[in-house]
Amino acid sequence: RISSMTFEGNSPYFRLLRLVLNDISAHFSGTPLKGLQALGFLETRGLKFSHVWFLDANESVIPGFRKEDALLPYKIRRALGLSTHKTREDIYKYYFNVLLGQAGSVDLFYMDTPDHEPSRFVRRIMWDMQKADKKYGVQEQDVRFQVTFSQSEPALVKKTPEMLKFTASNVNLSPSNLDQYLACPLKFYYGSILGFDEKEGFSSDFEAKDVGILVHDILKTFFENKMGAALKINAGDDKLIEDITDKCFREKYSSVEDGFGYIIKARVKKRLKEILRMQESLGPIEILCVEKRLEVSYKCDDFNIRLVGKIDRIDNRSGKIWVIDYKTGTSASLPSIEDYHFADREAWPDKIKSVQLPFYILLYMLSNPGADINSMEASLMMLGKLKGGMEDQLFRRVVRRKEIILDKREYFRKCKAVIDALIADIFNLDIPFVPTSDQKKCARCDFKLFCGRQWAVEPARP
Repeated sequence: RISSMTFEGNSPYFRLLRLVLNDISAHFSGTPLKGLQALGFLETRGLKFSHVWFLDANESVIPGFRKEDALLPYKIRRALGLSTHKTREDIYKYYFNVLLGQAGSVDLFYMDTPDHEPSRFVRRIMWDMQKADKKYGVQEQDVRFQVTFSQSEPALVKKTPEMLKFTASNVNLSPSNLDQYLACPLKFYYGSILGFDEKEGFSSDFEAKDVGILVHDILKTFFENKMGAALKINAGDDKLIEDITDKCFREKYSSVEDGFGYIIKARVKKRLKEILRMQESLGPIEILCVEKRLEVSYKCDDFNIRLVGKIDRIDNRSGKIWVIDYKTGTSASLPSIEDYHFADREAWPDKIKSVQLPFYILLYMLSNPGADINSMEASLMMLGKLKGGMEDQLFRRVVRRKEIILDKREYFRKCKAVIDALIADIFNLDIPFVPTSDQKKCARCDFKLFCGRQWAVEPARP
């Protein structure tokens, strides 16, 4: 009777859709069979627990659904033989009683305020106990939390001789952890010395970091096939980059063809094809190696340390050794130390920004003693940059649309002095590991719970 009826305008359709979606539950995938288990409420059937804590035992949570269906009211659903809110309520009531009945002891937590009332299931238990006059084993008490919102500044960590010896023997200094120290010495302490890993979730969502790793893997596989000869992009390379992308996404994600994953993969394919075309515009290129790992010994006062790094690509371009690092973003972080005297330590993060490219050149020159800095170049390949040049070079600046070529030898001397200063800072017993003064950097830090700045969040976008 209602199948041929229509609404006037678009708004009622969206309101109807919203009402329907409100009653839909999303499937929850379980975690591996070890450690802490996360189960849906209905998955507790047949399981016995020694103790159950039931949080949020309020009416809005369990059973937690509306009695009336906006499209098909109760009487119509019952007349058509469809399930009603009573059917779902009976299911939840059954599993609730089974869960509690098989537990050794139970604590039910709920809010009892004008806006939040205990679940009907909880009230039924209380009513049954009152009728049977059974007070033994059942207690009801108010719980009030003592909450303080005061925040204290993170405590600095003083260095000890043993700590520095451990760092020299067990911590490889790389561009990433030097940049980490540059941004926040305390973060370097948590991540590189204590060895705390960044938090990992069980989500299969596509995060920016994951996409960046995938793109690196795709480019590595593609350019490995182009090594040892002048780089030429052939007609079949579009198909090759698509096949490699499909393979890399399949290995990382099982449901890549669904929803957002499909869009991300299509965008990656499109962008990588554009990048291949841009490579031809850079002039004659011979790819010498990809994902090249370099490791050298380095002397810092009384400590022998190891410098390590993995260079995304090394090219020979018209006789120059060209060090390349891929970046999936749109902006580069190159040092701005042309006229900077780095005695002002607080200004280091803003001026130095990143030592990545100078560090890679230093590694290459230490690994190849005959290398001349004047015969070297380095650049960040901005894979997400849509306008302008796709490579931001270390020894070249554009200021007010005017190109400035830096003196390589002098500029690299300053860069090496910066790297030496950072390493000396790390191994200076009198300089503690202190938190960054720029609290905006704490918003995405994985260690903010350790230092006490867990309140730091990213500002809302306008």
